[in-house]
Parts: sequence; C-alpha cells; structure tokens
Amino acid sequence: MAGLDAWIDGEEAVARRNMLAAISATHLVHRRPAFGQVVRPAKGSVLASPVSAYYDPDPDYFFHWQRDTAVILGALVALIDDGIFGKDGHETIADIVRFTLSLDALDGRAMAADPSFGEAAAPEVRQYLRSREELSEVHGDRVRMEPRFNPDGTLDILGWGRPQIDGVAARALVLRDYGNRHGFSQDLRRLVDADIDFTLRHASMESVDIWEERLCADYYTRSVQAALLGSAARDAGDPARAEVFGEAANRLGTLLDAHWSPERACYRAAAGTGIPGDRDIDFAVVFAALHSGRTTGPHSIADPRIQASFATLADIFAEDYAINRGRPAPAMGRFRGDVYQSGGAYFFSTLAAAELFYRLSALAAEGGLTATSENARFFAQTGIEAVMGHRQVSDALIARGDGFLDTVKAFTPADGALSEQFDQDDGRQTSAKHLTWSYAAFLTAASARREATRSIGPACKG
Repeated sequence: MAGLDAWIDGEEAVARRNMLAAISATHLVHRRPAFGQVVRPAKGSVLASPVSAYYDPDPDYFFHWQRDTAVILGALVALIDDGIFGKDGHETIADIVRFTLSLDALDGRAMAADPSFGEAAAPEVRQYLRSREELSEVHGDRVRMEPRFNPDGTLDILGWGRPQIDGVAARALVLRDYGNRHGFSQDLRRLVDADIDFTLRHASMESVDIWEERLCADYYTRSVQAALLGSAARDAGDPARAEVFGEAANRLGTLLDAHWSPERACYRAAAGTGIPGDRDIDFAVVFAALHSGRTTGPHSIADPRIQASFATLADIFAEDYAINRGRPAPAMGRFRGDVYQSGGAYFFSTLAAAELFYRLSALAAEGGLTATSENARFFAQTGIEAVMGHRQVSDALIARGDGFLDTVKAFTPADGALSEQFDQDDGRQTSAKHLTWSYAAFLTAASARREATRSIGPACKG
C-alpha cells in the first residue's frame, strides 16, 4: 500500500504541526461575550481545539481538558521515543507539567463569595453558570475532579459533567512511564506522586464517564486507575505502600471483571446487572485498553474479551453508518444511538482502531495472542486462521490496521485537517474543527505502525 504510506507521511506532518499549535497557544484570544470572558491561553496549556466557536453550530472546545491533555502527552512521548522530537519535546512536556501543577492552587470559594459573580453574563445564559454552592466546593482534591479548565489557568464557570477522575490517572500513566525512561524532574515527580495518591484516595468513587454524559461506575475510569495503581505497586520502594497500591489495584480489577457481558460479547461501559443496552456497548472500553498501556492479562489489548468488545462494536458501526456500506474497515463511533452533534463517526475512534491492530501485531510477532471462543469473531473479522504462523498473523493485523487508516484517509481533506466527527451518512466533517485529540490519535497510530513493522520486518510494509 505504497499510496497509503505516502499519505501517512504527509498526514503525520500535518498532525504534528496542528497538535503543537494547540499547546502553549499564548498568541490566541478567545472571547465568550455572552459570559463576559476574554481567555488568553497560558504557557503549558493544551487546547482541545484552538478554533473559536460558540455552538454556532460547532462546540466551544477552547478549554484545557485533563483527559485530552493525557492523550496529547502520550503522542508527545511517542514522538520523543521515535526520535522525531528531541529537546523541544521534553521542554513542551515540562511546560505542560508546570501548568498542571499551577492548577492545584485554584480555589472556588473566593469566586463563590464574590458578590459580582455572574453579573457579566447576559441574562439569557446565566442558567448555564455553575452555582455558587458548587464552586465553593472546588478546592483541594476537588480541583483534580474538574474535567476542564480555562486555558488561562482559571476555573471553568460553566455547568458541565462533574466530577471526573479518569484524566488524572490517564495523565499519570503517561508521565510516570515517561519519567521512568527519561528521568524525573522535581516538578514531574511532584505531579506524578500527587496524581497517584489522588487516584488511591478516590479509586472506588463513581465518575462522570469519558464522554461526560453520565455519572456511573465507569469502565474506562476503573481501567486506567487499576493500571496506574498496579504499576505504582510494582515500583514502590516502600513495601507498605506497595501493598496498599496493590490491594487497591486488585479491588478495581475485580470490579472491572464484573463489567463483562457474555450475552453481548463485550465489556459494559458502566457497571450494572443484567444484559446491557446498546448504550453500554461503547468504544470507551477500547480506549481503556489502549490508554492503560497494558499488553498482557485481563483488560489489556491482548485480553480476548477486549478483542470481542471491539468486534461487537465493529459490527454495530458497519451496520449503522451509511458511509460503511461496502467498506472493509468501518468508520468507528462511540456507541449506538449517539446524538451528539452529527452522532457520526469519530476520527479518534477510527484511528484508535488502527492503533489497536498495530499494537496487537507487535504482540503477535512474539506469540502474544491467544485464540479463544470469546475472540473468534474478532479473528474472523481480521482474517486470522488457525493454520497461520506468527508472521502471517502479524501481517494480517497490520493489514487490518491499514484498512482503518485507509478509512480515515477517505474522509480527510487535502489539507489534512481533522475535526472531531465525520457524518455517518455523507462523511462531511462535523463538530469541533481541528480537534487536538484527533491529531494526537493519528500520531500514536502512526507510531504504533512503525513499531509493528519494526517488530516483524520490512516485508510487511506497504
């Protein structure tokens, strides 16, 4: 697929440029006139989208989201590890760490006590402001439960899905691995240790889910928390702390196991009883496996049940989206019945599908995949047969990953711009323009592809 290789090279350059444009975008100014806000990003902030929008119809994503920042940090680390970023990459991560630490000092009590709070907002939008009571609770650990902040380092005053605690664990997983391999500065150590301790204190609480729609016992949150606490237990110098971390990780692991639904062949996105509805068949479980960084064991990318969950999702989107008619690798969304914006396919979901297959290919080259009755549908979708050797399986997985990248290519304009969604009926780009997560997802998929082709040799390249 030489044509795909050339496109990947060009798109990767676009994705790097556009992702970096959202970090430390101190030259930008975003105005929310209805709320009386003028926001100038601070150094180290990460914009979910650098485009000013006002739900007109594109959503306003001019915020520093904790979860999105974790994803962008993962892409930065991948580029450093691949030798594409050097000193500048390390400095960018240091800037993000410093900005993140500065948020710890935020205290909503002063804002709540200000008699003028909300007066700058137009009467017709005051219903969207947070209450003084809610703001007065935002201090200490509650700051880390904020899903997003203004990129100037102030609290978000708008009503949103809170509390959210997954972004802290996802961020710490990336930064802890980065520090272990590249060294810990004082700031980096302080942030990672604080994130681990926060995760330990709140490992059992419910959180608003990854899509910020409902408060629940969330699979994604539990998965990244369990991965973080498990890795902290393995490396803790203090045996007593190692035991505490390990016990918490094991409790979360038991809770995660209970999300499995054999009837629907998937992990449920939210814990409950009985057969889940379509809303609980959710691509968030695939992100959980990727963002947790696990490559072996339950809830890792090698888990047959994660693979079964992916196969179930692929069948759903192949059936539901008109743009997938006759398409071997379907454009992927979030969940059946999604109504946000166009309710369509997501670039970051489809790119995560590609990344999953590339990472599995690297494992397969070492015999790290197991065929079971649970992942039989996944193997069939991929074209893997029992008679294949490790090399053939790896080749098939790379080809499947390339199929998902080819789907992304089909809906990417000539300038390489990636929005949040592309419409399920006609493929036009929708929702937030220049979504930073979309670019980061492309970069981690491309990095995983390089790793996969290195693992099994140049004959598998396009």
